[in-house]
Amino acid sequence: MSTINVSVKQCGTCRYWDAVRSIQINAGKPLYVKTDSKKHPCIISQTGKETYANTTCSYYQKWEKL
Repeated sequence: MSTINVSVKQCGTCRYWDAVRSIQINAGKPLYVKTDSKKHPCIISQTGKETYANTTCSYYQKWEKL
């Protein structure tokens, strides 16, 4: 299980990363994203690239649930 701060621009907090995630909320604001630490596909990647939650790339867009 990986825990990523919501302010970090990594795959675990990106809208294109296709994995099961949950948001940890503190004082009514999202603080962390908890996700699986295995490789998962990036929906936007045209090469079928699989990434870990802590990977970064140029396609990053903040997850709409954050």
